[in-house]
Amino acid sequence: MTGPRATAVRLSYFFDYAAAAALIPFASIYYRSLDFSPQQIGLLLGIPLLTSVLATPAWGAVADATHRHRAVMMIAVSGAAVGAALIPLSTTFAVVAVLAFMQAAMFAPVNSLLDHGALTLLGSRTEHYGRLRVWGTIGWGVSAPLVGWVVAVGGPRWIFPIYVALMAALVVVAVRLPVAARPPLERFRTRIRVLSRNPSLWAFLAVAFLGGIGMSMINAYLPLYLNGMDATGLVGVALLIATISELPVMMMGPALLRRLGPGRAFILALVLYGMRGLALSLVGSAWAVLALQLLHGPTFALMWVSGVTLARRLGPEGLGAVAQGLFTSTSNGLGGALGAVLGGRLYAHGGAATTFRGAAIVLVVLVPVAALCAARLRRGALARAAL
Repeated sequence: MTGPRATAVRLSYFFDYAAAAALIPFASIYYRSLDFSPQQIGLLLGIPLLTSVLATPAWGAVADATHRHRAVMMIAVSGAAVGAALIPLSTTFAVVAVLAFMQAAMFAPVNSLLDHGALTLLGSRTEHYGRLRVWGTIGWGVSAPLVGWVVAVGGPRWIFPIYVALMAALVVVAVRLPVAARPPLERFRTRIRVLSRNPSLWAFLAVAFLGGIGMSMINAYLPLYLNGMDATGLVGVALLIATISELPVMMMGPALLRRLGPGRAFILALVLYGMRGLALSLVGSAWAVLALQLLHGPTFALMWVSGVTLARRLGPEGLGAVAQGLFTSTSNGLGGALGAVLGGRLYAHGGAATTFRGAAIVLVVLVPVAALCAARLRRGALARAAL
């Protein structure tokens, strides 16, 4: 796909994920440099996950209700940049927590609004989403190692000016993001009512919630797993391998979704994610962990491409941003936060291997069971509606 709108989408993904890579992996290092306790650091790291649960769909609802998706995104990006710029001005935990909340609340809808813009550009060709989203993967892969080098040389405070600069670049390129045609003259409340009564959408979100729990249990504790192997220096390498493994899956998205269908692809990706967690729990060397990172593409990337496509198809017309926000907040936000907490409990009892096995149970057993139950309930609801 060519043209200035497509270029704007690609560059927006690049700068969005490059900015996230400058902040998310290194925030804990900065908080540790302030001598915050592990409990305080855990709270600060949990703020973005918990904030997104409400903030992401709320921002999406504002964008859909006003039909000003691009303007809402500009406000969100600018607010997130301001919040990040203010964080290093204080070393008091309470003040830092408030500023971290502000930054997270503003940044929460950016990814889902960008996905909405990409899907608007694609129209009926939603299976090509991965070929646009891959530029976010490239942005993360370029930014993370470079920012890691800057942090090693100059200290963790540098993550904030870098983040602000990349978000400023995002504002510049996002001005040309595509805008959807106005939906039919139908009250916003009516469209919300249609969404709230869509059993297929809520079944999908229930599975996405369980998937978010399992994925978070693996992602959050993989660095500690390597740390326990005296291989902390390989954490960055593990992230880089995972990023590279996403590229072919993103580019092959159309073929994979046509062959499997987005629903089957979504479930398959989560089950494979669980098998990856089980394999991680059984290996005993850091090099084996790095090898298993090659499965990040067939698991996370396939899950995300199919999940975004499903949210688009299941959301009512005129509520695309709300549907994307619900998917993001349910999987990454609510599921991610609960997974981090449950993973911590398991980690305290048996280490990272026990946490990964718990994740495998969630993803390999509970996700398919939930998907089957949801399918039966949905068929029952359709049968009753036909009577």
